[in-house]
Amino acid sequence: MQVTRLVKLGTGKTTLSIGDGANDVGMLQETDIGVGISDAEGMQALMASDFAISQFRFLERLLLLHGHWCYRSYASFSGQAAYNDWYMSFYNVFFTSLTIIALGVFDQDISAKLCLKPRILGCMLNGVLSSLVIFFLTTNSVLNQAFRRDGKVVDFEILGVTMYTCVVWTVNCQMALSINYFTWIQHFFIWGSIAFWYVFVLVYGFLSPAISTTAYRVFVEACAPSGLYWLVTLLVVVCVLLPYFSYRSFQSRFLPMYHDIIQREQVEGIEIGLSDDDLPKQVQGKLIHLRERLKQREL
Repeated sequence: MQVTRLVKLGTGKTTLSIGDGANDVGMLQETDIGVGISDAEGMQALMASDFAISQFRFLERLLLLHGHWCYRSYASFSGQAAYNDWYMSFYNVFFTSLTIIALGVFDQDISAKLCLKPRILGCMLNGVLSSLVIFFLTTNSVLNQAFRRDGKVVDFEILGVTMYTCVVWTVNCQMALSINYFTWIQHFFIWGSIAFWYVFVLVYGFLSPAISTTAYRVFVEACAPSGLYWLVTLLVVVCVLLPYFSYRSFQSRFLPMYHDIIQREQVEGIEIGLSDDDLPKQVQGKLIHLRERLKQREL
C-alpha cells in the first residue's frame, strides 16, 4: 500500500494494482484501478477491487483490449458540463417559455383538429438535428482559435456561452417560423426572451465568482468584445434555421395542408375553386366551414 501511494504521489500517474489475497486489500484500495483475481485464499481481494477476473490469463485481454477501448472512450469525451448550472435552470423558465406561451395562447391557426394532430416524431427529429448542428458547428468554429485580444484560445466557459447563445436564438426563431398569426405580444416575447438572455449573462457575470462561478465576467470581457463570437452565433443560427425554413417552404408550397391552402388564398386575395377531383368532399366541407370562420373573424 505504501509503495502504491509513493508511486501515485511521486509520478502523478494513474496506477493499477493486481492482487489475489487478503494481504492485497490495502494496495487495491489505495490504487486508482484495482484488479482482483479469484483464488483459494478467499474473496477479500475481489470485494476490494474495481475489476474481478477468475484467472491470471485474463489479464491480457483486460489490460490490452478492454483497457484500450475504455481509454479511447473516456479520453475522447469530457464529462465537464458545457453550460453553467443557472443557464440550465433558467432555460425553460425565462429564455424559451414565454415564446411557447405566446405560440399556444395567441397564435390563431386554421383548424383546431389539425393542431391536435400528433407531430411528436417530427419535433424530436428537428431537436436532435438542431442540437447536433449547434454542437459540432460551434465547437469546430471556435476551438483552437485566438478568441481574446491577447491571443488566448477558447475555454469551456466561452464555449458554453457561445453554444447557449445559439440555442436561445435557434429555439425562439424556430418558434417564430411556426407562428401563423403575429401580434405585438408575440414579437415582445420572442425578441424579449433573446434580449433577456444577454441581460442575464451580463448581470450574472458581475456577481462574485463564488456565485457566478464559470460565468464570472465571461461575457463582458471575452464574448462581447470578440467579433468571432457574434459571427459564429450568426453562422450557426442560420445553418440551423435553413433546413427548417426550407422544409416549411417546400411543405407549404408543394405539399400544403388544409390551413396552408386557405392562408395562401387569404394572402393572394382570391378564391380558388375546389372541384370534387381536387379534394375529397369531406375536405371541401372543412374548407367551406373554415372560410366562413375567417369571414366572421374579419367582420
